[in-house]
Amino acid sequence: NNHTEQNGLSVLKRLNNRIRNNLRMKPKLGLRTKQKKLAVTFSEETSCHGILQIKNNAKIWLKVFWALLVLAAFSVLIWQIIDRINAYNKHETNTQISEEYVQSVHFPAVTICNSNRILYEAIQRIKKYFYFSSDEERLAMLTLSKAFDTGVPQNASVVQNLGLASNFSLREFMMAKGWRLDVGGALAFCGVSKTEVCSHVSNSLGLCWTLNAQRRQSIPGYPHGIHLIFITHQSDSTEDPISGNSETGIKFQVHSQDEPPQVESLGHSVGVGLWASVQMHKQEKSNMYSPWGACRPSNENLRFYSKYTLNACLKQCYDTLIQQTCNCRGPLMEYNYEDVVECTPIQVLNCTAPVRYAIESSYTPQKCGCYQPCNEVKYQTTLSYSSFNPKHSEFFEKGMNLSSGYLSENSVGISVYFDALSVTKHVESKAITESALLSDIGGQLGLWVGVSVVTLFELLQFLTSNIYCILIYL
Repeated sequence: NNHTEQNGLSVLKRLNNRIRNNLRMKPKLGLRTKQKKLAVTFSEETSCHGILQIKNNAKIWLKVFWALLVLAAFSVLIWQIIDRINAYNKHETNTQISEEYVQSVHFPAVTICNSNRILYEAIQRIKKYFYFSSDEERLAMLTLSKAFDTGVPQNASVVQNLGLASNFSLREFMMAKGWRLDVGGALAFCGVSKTEVCSHVSNSLGLCWTLNAQRRQSIPGYPHGIHLIFITHQSDSTEDPISGNSETGIKFQVHSQDEPPQVESLGHSVGVGLWASVQMHKQEKSNMYSPWGACRPSNENLRFYSKYTLNACLKQCYDTLIQQTCNCRGPLMEYNYEDVVECTPIQVLNCTAPVRYAIESSYTPQKCGCYQPCNEVKYQTTLSYSSFNPKHSEFFEKGMNLSSGYLSENSVGISVYFDALSVTKHVESKAITESALLSDIGGQLGLWVGVSVVTLFELLQFLTSNIYCILIYL
């Protein structure tokens, strides 16, 4: 009986274990069945190419063929998508150039400088206000000029006496002794009204003048521009052949009315006895912002200039650094920086000139936080030269009491005009926009595997259903 009871218990134990194992397997079998059913449904209903062929083909080699084909298509797809994204991340641009014809073109500013910066005759007229001779004054100004050009501190004793004058100002000195552009004087002939002439500007070329004619040229060509004749007073030259200007005549620049001139670096020279015909063409440029371009829209606010230009930004940066280093205002600053006093001649010699030279030699626009403007106006110029007609000398001899010999040695003429009533526009744009990138990726998906937005939602539904089954059967 005991043996029979033991056999019965053993059978019950085995049955119990089998039932337990079956109970454990049922969830797993149910999960696998459900997942298999979902996979079959997805393969039959998805719009993704090739997956249905893998399921429906009965032959193994066909299943392998279609599986390899789908795998290859997905590999090429990934390669193409990566290539398109890399192309977008290069941030390349396209430039569209167009010609827009207009009824009239607004005239630019023209800044003119005389190569003879300080007139000897002017020094003679006002030397009584200072404690030194004209020759000493001339040597002092040439010494300051050399300091600006080389950045090397010069002999301070040469300019020491400049500080003896009461409230001496280099700016006022240049205004008093520089080149005065008066109609009938240095400006022998002006083809515009007197109200359009002229505002002064100081730079390393001395006292320069900007003609900012508020006019529009409605007919292209030479006769309809502006025509100017200057007397450069070469007989009153104070320039030294070594530290001064060796050339004679004028230097001028055509630039936007909102942009400070850069005559020293971008100006055109015209020698005495010559007439320059300056043919202009207006260009408007629209530059892309970072990282596609160099412009920074959020950085285009200047303290001392109403409109942002690269030159204005650099000039403000240089002047601010000079003021902070030398604790005075440079004589070439066109604005008063926080009511700081103007630098004395000794400060200019020992601090301002060397600091400015060092800044301009080593500072980059990026160090100053200056970048290309997002919108700028440029004037492309083409120059041709001719000499004065000797038969017209009688006109100047009678009208201005100037001999023909004096005119050939001291006069310069320029004519500035537009070549056409049109504006060339350069507009930068993204080579690959965000919508173009999305279209490229969508095209690659459709070409290689037939995937669309609908297919992506099908895949999302398949993955969501599988996750739900796993959570239910756990």
